Amino acid sequence: MNVALAADADSRIRLLAVAAYPNEGCGVLIGRSDGERVEVVSATSGTNTNTERARDRYVLDPLDMVRADREARTLGLDVVGIWHSHPDHPAIASQFDSDHSWTDYVYLIVRTTVDGAGDLNGFARKDEGEVLEQLALAVTPGAEPMQ
Repeated sequence: MNVALAADADSRIRLLAVAAYPNEGCGVLIGRSDGERVEVVSATSGTNTNTERARDRYVLDPLDMVRADREARTLGLDVVGIWHSHPDHPAIASQFDSDHSWTDYVYLIVRTTVDGAGDLNGFARKDEGEVLEQLALAVTPGAEPMQ
């Protein structure tokens, strides 16, 4: 599976992640998927409800998922995943990330530091109980039609 991330969505994720620093930011990815390719058209802002470990854990507010799903449906799109940031840590999926991930969703992780946003990587898992595996990710000028 590979991910095509619209440049506007990439910019928005980075902006929101930097705004959340030094805590983990999070949100929902909106786009379309055909099982082999995920196209991320936009990204929403989410609320990290984990107040005890906000620096290294996120729990996306379920209402953010509901709002994103409604927004996606009005655009003829779907919720395709979740993004979150890793403050002062690599943009690599942790065991916690794998343990709390869902199949059929893409997870984008962006590294943040006091200097701003850095690497952004995509991950997914094929089956329950598996760890998140890194995906090929390309930032594109905009939404591209699925082939």
